[in-house]
Amino acid sequence: MNENIESWTGFFSYKPTKVLQWLLNSPCKITCLYTGNQFGKNECATMDFCLSILGWHPNKNKNMNPDDSIRTFRFASQTLPGEKEGDEVRNTQYPAFKRRFPLSLVEKDITARKPVISVKTPNGANVNVEFVSFSQDTQAMAGVQRKRIWIDEECSKIEVPNPVESNCILCNRPIFKNVMSALNIGSESSNNNSEFNSNSKHKEKSKQSQRDE
Repeated sequence: MNENIESWTGFFSYKPTKVLQWLLNSPCKITCLYTGNQFGKNECATMDFCLSILGWHPNKNKNMNPDDSIRTFRFASQTLPGEKEGDEVRNTQYPAFKRRFPLSLVEKDITARKPVISVKTPNGANVNVEFVSFSQDTQAMAGVQRKRIWIDEECSKIEVPNPVESNCILCNRPIFKNVMSALNIGSESSNNNSEFNSNSKHKEKSKQSQRDE
């Protein structure tokens, strides 16, 4: 009994924020959270999805119910859990979920061949949490409908359109997406400024050539 209580430590140690309150009360099917770095968006998203899986979400449409036939949640990121880019592990969804979801309800963890966590709800029903990466092809993500989808960060421009997002919209499922906007806006602004400066220089050269003629 004490072990079961201790396994809920991560869940109950989370300090609710105003952002989590907005998320839990959002009626939207597609919800996007644009924040700066170190904002805590992954922890907010994790708690939102934990409440869905446990059946305690205030938005009834996002709850996992005992009679639901669709019992898989999808977590999408740049990389799968354990994959590295250089020396850095980019997937932050998996450690955040393991940190907050009650360990006593985890029946089977991910493996190298199957990146899926099998958990059970308080009433004993089974739920799967699958992890996918943006680099996987569409066929690898087909075959099973998903209850809800959490997309962490943006795809790179090379990988657009995002097959994860496209599948979710086609299946008419709730989507939650969190993006570190400051980085994206900065890079976009930088690219746009470079493009603008290049175009301006080109126009000036064209005008000069016309004058010379």
